[in-house]
This record gives sequence, structure tokens and C-alpha cells, in this order.
Amino acid sequence: MEHGKAPFHCRNARSSPGPPDSWAERDRARTQRCAFAAAGKDRRRPGETSAPRGFRGSDRGFQDLQRKVGSGENCSLRRSLKIRLTAALSRAFVFSIVVTAPAVRAAEPAGEREFSARCAAFYASSYQIPVELVEAIIQVESAWNPRAVSIKGAAGLMQLMPATAIRFGVRNRFDIEENIRGGVAYLAWLIQLFNGDLRLAVAAYQVGESQILSRGLAYSSPEVFHYVSRVAQLYRVMRQQTALRIAVPTNRTHNGVNNESVP
Repeated sequence: MEHGKAPFHCRNARSSPGPPDSWAERDRARTQRCAFAAAGKDRRRPGETSAPRGFRGSDRGFQDLQRKVGSGENCSLRRSLKIRLTAALSRAFVFSIVVTAPAVRAAEPAGEREFSARCAAFYASSYQIPVELVEAIIQVESAWNPRAVSIKGAAGLMQLMPATAIRFGVRNRFDIEENIRGGVAYLAWLIQLFNGDLRLAVAAYQVGESQILSRGLAYSSPEVFHYVSRVAQLYRVMRQQTALRIAVPTNRTHNGVNNESVP
């Protein structure tokens, strides 16, 4: 080692380097302070802060690491301890965000279902397809849950895949209006592709148009048949309900009372 140059572990010390005789004494004092800290005693100077009490003894791995640092076994472990503590705090912060997210979602307006139905009716009318078909697909796909996510990665009310969302200009698949707009646009495109055959269009909505074009519905999996039958059953029920609503007179006077004024 060159004369007049401080050892590596003392070059970055906050205080200015003293005479060479004081270096060993300074190292002994530092080791003694670490040993006292590992034993549960506090020998720090006034104004110095100790480690947070919440981390003392909370993890056996942290205890072993503190014991090694206190005994002077390895000076580099001091930096490792800081890194592990920082990582633990980061994980706790991320976990708190994930845990509180459902509570924030629960505070949203309770009119999501009504707003979703209005969006479905508007875009179904815009693309000239039956609104009952759109509502049946939403019911089967997500049960009207705008935050639903499938195992394959489909998301939102109409369970759009990422590629389909990009294809039809949907930026946020969890946005109710964007998701319904993209899903209805895709469904209308499929109906036109299969010349108005709703069964083929619904099957293609579930597995993709390429599989139905190449194999047809007759050679599809039982899952596809089950999906199409569920959508068709809901579609028929909703069409009947719509027909009943239309058949009920809306402007009729009975016993001198106008029915339009009755809620």
C-alpha cells in the first residue's frame, strides 16, 4: 500500500482522515458499536438515528444478517442489509396498493349496470344488430362485470383479447363504453363476414373467425357448442321480453287515469 493513502474502507468516511494511528482505533470503535447494536443496546452518539423498531426481530433472516454485521464478519453485508430492507418496504408498498384497489372500486357509482345497458343499446343501434344479442353475449362472457379477466387474457364486459382491442381501436378494455363499442363493432363485422348467420358469428366471437372459417361449426369443440347454445337461449328469452314490452299499450286511459303518468 502506498504511504500517505488511506485504506479503501476509510476513503469515503464523512470525517476527514486522521493520522494513521487513529484508523485502527476508529475501526475498533465502529465494530464495538455494531456489536452493541446487535446485542440490543444503543451506543450511538446523540443525534444519530437507529434502525426502525418495526424491523427488529421481525424476520429471522434479518436477525442473522444483523448478527454477522455486528461481529464484523463481513463489511459488505451492511450494504446487503440495506438492500433487503429497501426491497421489503417496496413489496409492502405494492401489496398495499393491490389490497386497497377493490375498496376503491367498490366506492364507484352503483349505476354501472344501467350505464352498460345504455351503451349496449346505443352501439347495437349504431351497428344495426339486435341489442338482445349484445346483452346475451355480455351476460355469458362477463356477467356484466366490467373488471372481469379470463385465464386467456380477455378483459372487460365483452371479454376482448388484446389483439382484438387494438384492431378495433379500444385503448382501455376495462372502460365500459370503449369495451362495448369494440365488442359490438367486432360482432357486427363477424355477422357481415358470415352473411348474417348469427350462430357462426357467435361461435367466431368466442374462438376467433379463423377457426370457424377453416373448420366450421360442425367440427368445433363441445365448449363452442355450449357457448353458442347459452347465448342463443338468452337471446330468445330477451327477445320475448322485448316483444312483451312492446305489446303493452303505453298510452291508455283506464277509469280516467292516463297510464303514462303512472310510474
